[in-house]
Amino acid sequence: MVFSGEFPPLVNVPDPAIVLTHDTCRTDMVGSVAIDSPPGFQLPRSMTSGVSKHTPFTILQETKATLRARSPDFSGACRSLEMLSEVAELAIENPLPKWVQDQELINLFARACHSVLLLPRCSVSEAELHPSSDLAMHEAIRLAALLYIVGPLTAMAGDHEFELKHLGQLPNLLRTVPINWDGLEALELWVLVHGALAERGEDREWMVARLFERMRGRGLGWDEMFREVRGIAWLGRAFLTKLGRLEEEWRRRRRHVGGES
Repeated sequence: MVFSGEFPPLVNVPDPAIVLTHDTCRTDMVGSVAIDSPPGFQLPRSMTSGVSKHTPFTILQETKATLRARSPDFSGACRSLEMLSEVAELAIENPLPKWVQDQELINLFARACHSVLLLPRCSVSEAELHPSSDLAMHEAIRLAALLYIVGPLTAMAGDHEFELKHLGQLPNLLRTVPINWDGLEALELWVLVHGALAERGEDREWMVARLFERMRGRGLGWDEMFREVRGIAWLGRAFLTKLGRLEEEWRRRRRHVGGES
C-alpha cells in the first residue's frame, strides 16, 4: 500500500508534562481537526508511556486481526480504532460538557485525535488508480474516525458548524471506489453509521440507503447492527440525538415494507 505524502511520527516533549487545558483543546486539537492536517499539538512523554488497561470488545479485536492480516499498513488505523474504543469506555459516565474537567479523559482523547491525524491521507483519484489495493478502505476508516472525533470537538469548540468542514468526502469515496469488506462487515457498518449521522442532504440519503441495504443483506435488525457498531467504538453521548432519528427512520422504512425488527 502506497500513501501520498510524508507525515511526522508521534512527537514527545520533555516533562514536566504540558497540561491539555480547555484552551489547548480549542486552539490545537480543534484547529488541526478543522483543517484535517497532521497534528499541530505535541504530546507530553508521560501521555505516550505506560500500558493501557483497556480490553477491546471481541468485535474490535477480530477486526484488528483481519486488518493486520490484510496488510501491515493498517497498523496505524488499528491503533487509532483501539484508542477511540478506549475513549468511549472512559467517557460513558462523562457528559460532554464535563470532559474538560476530567484530565485523564481529555488526555486520552488528545492521544486519540493525535493518532487519527497522523494517519496517511489518500485522495479519491489515488484510490481509483489502485482499485485492487486497500487504499480506499484505509481512507474510509480514516474519514469515519475523523467524523467520530468531530462530535466531541464540536461540543468543546462550541461551534455547531464545525462538523460541516468534513462533509461529502466519505460518501464521495464510497460511491467512487469499490471496497471489499469481506471479513470486516462490522467495520463497514461502523463507517456507514458515522457517515449517515454526520452527512446532510443527498449525501446523507445515500449513506443511510447504503447502511440499510447492508443491514437487510445481512438480515440484521437495529439492535444487532448497533451491537456491532458499539463493538468497534461508540461515543453515545456525542451522537445520541442523531442516532435516535436514524433508528426512527429505519423502523419507519421497515414498517413501510411490511416488516418490523
